[in-house]
Amino acid sequence: MHTHPATRQPIIGITCLLIIGTGAGLKSGGSNTLPLVLAFAIALIACAAYGLGRSGLRDGIAVATAVCCAGFLSGFLSERTRLGEHAWLVAHATEPVQVRGVVDSDAFTPYRSPGATRPVIPLHRVMIEHADGIRPLTHTPVRITCYGNDLLPKVGETWSFRTRLPKLRTRARTPYLAVNTRPSDAVLRAPPAFWNWRPLADQARASAVRRLSLGIESWPTVPALIHAMLLGLRSVIPPEMNAIFRNSGTMHVFAISGQGIGLVAVVIAVGLSFLAIPRTRWGLTLIPLLFAYTLMTGASPSAMRACLMAAFYFAAPLVRRKPNLCAALAAAAIIQIVWDPQDLLNIGFLLSYTVMAGLVLLCPPLSRIFRKLLRVESAATQAALLRLSERLTVKRQRFARQAWAVRLAMWRHMMLGFFADILALGVAAWIASVPLTALYFGRFIPGGLLANLIVVPAAGLIVIAGTLAIVTSFFFPAAAGIFNCAAALCTAVMVEASRLTTLIPGASVAVPPPSLTVIVVWYAAMLVAAWMLRTSRPVEYPY
Repeated sequence: MHTHPATRQPIIGITCLLIIGTGAGLKSGGSNTLPLVLAFAIALIACAAYGLGRSGLRDGIAVATAVCCAGFLSGFLSERTRLGEHAWLVAHATEPVQVRGVVDSDAFTPYRSPGATRPVIPLHRVMIEHADGIRPLTHTPVRITCYGNDLLPKVGETWSFRTRLPKLRTRARTPYLAVNTRPSDAVLRAPPAFWNWRPLADQARASAVRRLSLGIESWPTVPALIHAMLLGLRSVIPPEMNAIFRNSGTMHVFAISGQGIGLVAVVIAVGLSFLAIPRTRWGLTLIPLLFAYTLMTGASPSAMRACLMAAFYFAAPLVRRKPNLCAALAAAAIIQIVWDPQDLLNIGFLLSYTVMAGLVLLCPPLSRIFRKLLRVESAATQAALLRLSERLTVKRQRFARQAWAVRLAMWRHMMLGFFADILALGVAAWIASVPLTALYFGRFIPGGLLANLIVVPAAGLIVIAGTLAIVTSFFFPAAAGIFNCAAALCTAVMVEASRLTTLIPGASVAVPPPSLTVIVVWYAAMLVAAWMLRTSRPVEYPY
């Protein structure tokens, strides 16, 4: 993979400026219109500065200011719209209305006490019909709780529910409208539109759930965790499992759908290489398959990040550009923030991008350091050992002992190199996720550094085994059952490692949410450390 840290990447600077501007706009959305006027004034000044002359510094300042202002305006208007919807809902609370919308995904049943479970129906493209007209809701999630087992709307259908507007509820700092209704108050307005992709995605997801359950139907909890990791079905995870992963600092493996899509991309790439398809043309097959998989998982922010990043990375050779992980990550962030500025406040979005940025920036230098500490030979030396082993194998009658010694040395360095890479992966993921874990979950988890050494590779193996199970289930169900058992075993290991981490004294400590200053300083220090590690010369250790 080509990261080219030393080369200039203006798209990274543009992404940072857009994030800063959008964040400031979201923060200012609840104030008066003065910030909006100031943003327009700064934008005009930037345009005037750009037209006064032609110089690199002046052009850079003008472009930077314009990007910040564009992000600010986008975030400001989005937040004002969201707060306007909330104010309207508060003003019309307890008013009888008709809530009309399109079923967004399959009805799920949240974990409650036995006998108290009721289907919950998420809606999108919501319109509220009230006495004075129709009010659209574009920035407020709506969930319908149906008190009755006879109503199970299908994905993509348009329904209308007669009810009274309740108060907004807050879950994970995201206000949503929780509407209660009865089957007698629900009316089917229209079947799924032929262009709606959600019914097809829902059918594909249901099929994948059945295929990922082959052979492990009797395993408690494990299938639900596998479905959450590969298909984005977070609602099926029991609360006690959520608590274990949250308190052990390993919750990011479920902000994953991102990591899952990245590993699915690797599996597809390996298959394309076996088919002898040139690397420069992988994007033609891989990108459509990844987008289809992402839609099937529900297109969460973390899943879209991984999909867009992989699309930019594998599309680069198609336009005669070198693949670059940093540029692909930045381009994916720009698209998601422009599409929906509110994603910047989504915990899945933040965890996904920060952990991925930490992996891209810190993994290569940390891996190099750990390989040096573990005395792992270079790739060239390992290749020389492999060639020597092959030559000695040909003459095994005379050099059998030497051939085995060379093989053992080669295997030793391969295992140590793999361990060094896993260690770098776990440390980088932990460093990148510490501030957000403290902010959203109120915990500082030093034990997460230890847990990630097991959980991160186990999660990777689960995704690979699950992908192979889905593929093989079409023509060899017995093999799919074997892969599912392997995924289930890795899941059990992941759960046990996370659970044991929570039992270590001091491994998970409750802390107050850090301030914005602390978070900024932490990530600034992470960037400085990554830059220093990448630009410093490797330390040589005597052998």
